[in-house]
Amino acid sequence: MKHARKYDYIYTYRKVKRKGKIDGRGFKWKFWPFVKAEHEVRPSMDQTDYAQFEKELFKVGQQELRTLSEDWEQLDTKLKTNYCVAKSIYNKALKSKEKETDEAIREKESFTRVSKEYSDLGRPAISSTWTLFWLFFFGAAEFPLNSIVFQVIGENFWLTMIMAAGLCFAIPWSAHFFGKAIKQEEKSKSDKILIVITPIIILALLAGIAIVRTVFFEAAQSNFKWLHLDISPTTLAVLFIIINLTIFFVSVLVSYQGSHKKHDLYKSMCRRYKNALKSLKKETTEADIANANYAKAVDTYHAMKTQREGCHNSYTERAKFIIVKLGTYMEVYRGHNIEARKSAGIPLCFKLDLMKLDIPENLLHENLNWDCPDDIQNNEAAHSPNSN
Repeated sequence: MKHARKYDYIYTYRKVKRKGKIDGRGFKWKFWPFVKAEHEVRPSMDQTDYAQFEKELFKVGQQELRTLSEDWEQLDTKLKTNYCVAKSIYNKALKSKEKETDEAIREKESFTRVSKEYSDLGRPAISSTWTLFWLFFFGAAEFPLNSIVFQVIGENFWLTMIMAAGLCFAIPWSAHFFGKAIKQEEKSKSDKILIVITPIIILALLAGIAIVRTVFFEAAQSNFKWLHLDISPTTLAVLFIIINLTIFFVSVLVSYQGSHKKHDLYKSMCRRYKNALKSLKKETTEADIANANYAKAVDTYHAMKTQREGCHNSYTERAKFIIVKLGTYMEVYRGHNIEARKSAGIPLCFKLDLMKLDIPENLLHENLNWDCPDDIQNNEAAHSPNSN
């Protein structure tokens, strides 16, 4: 439009109508003095070429269409870049979505398979958490008795506490390994050794501590009146052994119920189950992120495509409007020119078909190029549609 400013005087219906009358009647009124200014009737009756004013209209139309075409080329440089970047991001997001979805499906199938194997293998009657709790509880429960026993021996306080704590640790945990060994369906050599030597060691340890404790108690009974024990040393020794053996066998029972008959296989299956669950959560999260990115990329891609199509259609419609407007103005010019001649006839040039303007090639819908360069991804960060 800016290149057609010198032709603006013809770009209203009123001015085109007035121009047709003036050219057809052969004069116009001067403002001062108020007289007729004669001139030749335009176009002449025998003129076979298009009227000069029609050529001017046609030239102005061409200029407007050329300017409109150039404006579109300038705008489309940005629109197509945004579209191509969005398309590239969309294609990458689609591939990522398909990849992550496939991986999530595979991980789900793997987890389902491992979960079934884990379920078929069965679980211990007591969970590992409760097994550990009861073992620690039994160890803590026998600590007061063992601390009294080792105090009678006459060692200092901290050594007494360490020895008592050591026994409290040794009995439940030896019972744990013993119970786990006898639970195994297929016992290894080490399991068989544990089953044989564990009770022997525990009995020997308790008997030895009881004997030593009895000797020291008889020798130093008068020095430990603060214990207020009205019981014979032998009875106390037997009571000590019975209590610790009871804790041992109860710990064995807990460990037996808390162990699996195929411990190594069960332990391996637990690791597989946890790893499969972890992988499933990871792949599911990545698939959710990929799907969210894909949905966003789809929205952006279609928005950029719609924006470019909409702008192109707008420029095409403007070009069609210019063409229709110029054709209408030519018809108006001819009609009022003929009317002003007062039945003098119709010039030969008015019998010619109206000059027609063509829509610029780049404004035709079929010529809108959607091909994108292969290296557009190198400029994605700089030309991302979201950054504009």
